[in-house]
Amino acid sequence: MACFSVPSSSSGGPSADNSQETTQLNEEPTQRNEESTQLNTKRSQSSMESTQLNTEPTQLNEEPTQLIDELAQLGAEPTQLNPPEYLRALIGNHPTVTLDWNKLSILSLPDMLETARVIIHPKIGGVFFTPYGGTDSFNQWIEVTTDDHLEPARVLVVAPKKQQIGCTVTHLDICFHIFFGAVHHPVAFFNQSGHTISIARLRQSRSHKLLPRQHITVPVGHWTITAKGQHLFEIKILKRVDQPTTSRQPIKRATPTDETSSKRRKISCLQEAMTSRFTTQDIPPLAVPKDNALVELEEGMSIHVGSAEEGYRLTHLGTIYENEQSSVWRAQHSGFPGREVVVKVIKVKGSNSKSIIHAAMSWMSEVAIHSSMDSHTAIVPLMDFDARFFSLYTEYIDAKPLSRHMGPNLSFNGSLSDARSIIRDIAAALSVAHAKGIVHGDIKPANVLYSSSRGAVTIDFGLGFQCDDPRRCGGTPWYLPPEYMEDWGLRQTGADIWALGVIMLWVLGHICFPDKSSRCWQIADIHPDGPPTASHQRALDTMTDWLNYIREVRSHLRDDDELESIISETLETSVGDRIDAAALCQRLDCLRIPDSEGNAINNHLS
Repeated sequence: MACFSVPSSSSGGPSADNSQETTQLNEEPTQRNEESTQLNTKRSQSSMESTQLNTEPTQLNEEPTQLIDELAQLGAEPTQLNPPEYLRALIGNHPTVTLDWNKLSILSLPDMLETARVIIHPKIGGVFFTPYGGTDSFNQWIEVTTDDHLEPARVLVVAPKKQQIGCTVTHLDICFHIFFGAVHHPVAFFNQSGHTISIARLRQSRSHKLLPRQHITVPVGHWTITAKGQHLFEIKILKRVDQPTTSRQPIKRATPTDETSSKRRKISCLQEAMTSRFTTQDIPPLAVPKDNALVELEEGMSIHVGSAEEGYRLTHLGTIYENEQSSVWRAQHSGFPGREVVVKVIKVKGSNSKSIIHAAMSWMSEVAIHSSMDSHTAIVPLMDFDARFFSLYTEYIDAKPLSRHMGPNLSFNGSLSDARSIIRDIAAALSVAHAKGIVHGDIKPANVLYSSSRGAVTIDFGLGFQCDDPRRCGGTPWYLPPEYMEDWGLRQTGADIWALGVIMLWVLGHICFPDKSSRCWQIADIHPDGPPTASHQRALDTMTDWLNYIREVRSHLRDDDELESIISETLETSVGDRIDAAALCQRLDCLRIPDSEGNAINNHLS
């Protein structure tokens, strides 16, 4: 497929340039992007007609350390933390006893054992353990015994719930976090306090010093945690126990005897695996899935998540979209009978602490942004989520993204009535978001589902952010506003309005589909983290050419056409002069509808 270059202002539209290296996704679903810095995608033929999350090359944050740095900034100064009274009552200055982990009686542990990630034994009073982010509480304090010790020991069994990505540990001005991850056995420690934390294998003198604002991966085993010369607690990091999966289609058994024997073998293996989680020998872990269980789940398979009482069941109905950042598929969720959902799973790129923390923080950010939205028909509803798999569940909408409402000439194939519906609904969604101080961050055709019956629905808040916390990177190049070139901190609500304006230029037939017809650049190269390089200048030049092209197209919009006049206001170069979402909605409400409501756009423009 030939690539296209951004034309000069005199050319009037994109032109073919076979000399340019292809930077866009090939239209064939089996093709992958050859540009290593773009997202690699694979889509089945069945997913081409109904895609819930973006299917175009979105440049995500190139630096996993950004979210970690933001987390570190929270702990720049030591903080005296005051846990609530009920937590003080749970542990307070409760005397502790020596716990022999080798002789721990696992029969005394409750049913939560199967989903537990860590067991914690405090060594001094005044150490508090709360879910990261302050939601809910850990209340699984139990008394356990050892085979040769009559006095029970008090331990905390942490079996994360669907909203808990980790555990925060505090003692006076000491504060650090334990992130559980969603793939591998190890956990990640992040030191947010101003003091050094020592982590050592139980009853071993050699320790690792975790300096302030540093993070580290801690593998399965028994560990002792020390700070300021005090042994704070001992922790047993457990192996992950994979959730069982089943096929929707019945499996043929040879004989009833074989089935019974198979069940016995499964029960025996499960008991052996559970018992092995509590052995103290440092042995290689059992075979670990190469990826998140929800990523590995295949079409037609089901998985039960959580306990029998509080868990739920997911059935994979077909892949929608997958790349190295996330996996997206259509599913049945037992918590929402009679309705289909879209499952989005944020992938963990590695087993190191940076990857675990980045995925956890990305999941938490998207859940926080999306769940804070007021309900609106133009915004896809967030129905549920699960920190244990870094997954989000949104409503399945039977509609194609705008990027699939496209003819062979890369133009929008809808009508003028469709165009009015699209701009009205996206503007309404942005008005709701901006009223909450939220920037979507990646408004583009692939992130807007559309059908004439439902209208336009904005999806995928994975790159969303609060106005007071803009993103330096991330997004899709052709929809970035001019002010981003000046300062990435100026990327505010006006950036979404500009992106909507670019979409509408395509919808009305003034430009070809940008993602498939124009040269690309790396957003991270506009504001590099370090000295400017040659790629920085190339990115600046390419973005400048693109913005000049958009300004040229805008100059030809007709003032006597109400809709084009409104679109022109979304593309004001100065963000201060650009119309905001609330005013845009008002203007659109007053838009007169001509008699030729269903005329094709090309006819309208001719």
